[in-house]
Amino acid sequence: MVASFVDADTTVAVQHGAGPRAGMRYLRVAGKVDASSGPDMGTQLLLAHLPLLLSTDPREVLVIGLGSGVTAGAALTHPIRSLDVVEISRAMVAASLHFGGVNRRFWEDRRARVVVDDARHHLARSRKVYDVIISEPSNPWMAGIGNLYTREFFDLAARRLAPDGAFCQWIHTYEMDRQVLSLVLRTFLERFPHVHGFVTGHGSDLLLVGRRTRWPLGEGDLGRRFGVPEVARSLAAIGIERPLTPLVTEALDADEARAFAGAGPSVTDDKPLLEHLAPRAFYENRAVDLPVWSNFANPGHLWRRLRPGGLRDDRELRDALAYTVEILPWRARREWLRELVRSGRGGEMEQNELRRLEALGR
Repeated sequence: MVASFVDADTTVAVQHGAGPRAGMRYLRVAGKVDASSGPDMGTQLLLAHLPLLLSTDPREVLVIGLGSGVTAGAALTHPIRSLDVVEISRAMVAASLHFGGVNRRFWEDRRARVVVDDARHHLARSRKVYDVIISEPSNPWMAGIGNLYTREFFDLAARRLAPDGAFCQWIHTYEMDRQVLSLVLRTFLERFPHVHGFVTGHGSDLLLVGRRTRWPLGEGDLGRRFGVPEVARSLAAIGIERPLTPLVTEALDADEARAFAGAGPSVTDDKPLLEHLAPRAFYENRAVDLPVWSNFANPGHLWRRLRPGGLRDDRELRDALAYTVEILPWRARREWLRELVRSGRGGEMEQNELRRLEALGR
């Protein structure tokens, strides 16, 4: 145990990892790991980097849920004007100070401001307009979290966003079933219809990046934002060396999200279906298998809009393969390897891996 904190909202503990995870730190909230300096780093970093890389000249940013502070620190690698972090728990704010080695000691940056408040109260009373809002609450089966997934919450967020602003929502696919994920997607799509969903972590986290208008995607702008030295170093820490790489784990574009969600109810304050359905999926220990293997063929995915003929060169393709090794399921990796071998760019190692994956599909 490194430290523990208690307040009126929760208990928070910072712990050292043990065994093969010695040297890592874990953040436990009410006994449950919610953040770490190890396995969660990819998700924590991309929660900031994806919406900021895809947005046009973002200046004002809001992060809902502090956690370890890694997402806040990642946002500050970009040339933004200000960062507001809304966190309901003072204990969480105190705990985040013990992750200075990975969150860039965000509290020392003059652009950052931590607001101890309920997120919905902050959005309702604030008059500030944000270019990017990032919401990373805990799992929806945790008590009191469901109101950060409702139509009314997304309404509040949309009112505080610039017309071309982006909203990034974390959700998970582990301890989850299709009914619950569809419910979240339907509700999100009502306010942010132009959505792209990216698989992160070890394939069990989903980041929904949505707008009310179509995404303006230009390779030059993406490359310019990626080229900021601090941004590039932050992404290199999780194996991303090229601008298109973080886009290759897209699991859903807007059409696929609507098809996946289907018809049905939304989550609202007066009908909090998530509060009842999410715990059931948790106790049944289910998981949702997203159709990531269709990524390579879908022209609506962001990276395909930039590379309609496939990734441009060996370096792009190999960077994508290296990054996705622990993220994408085998079917998706098989498609990447097929493209590499088909183009004559695959070496013996890639050909052997493709043969292994082809055998899995028989």
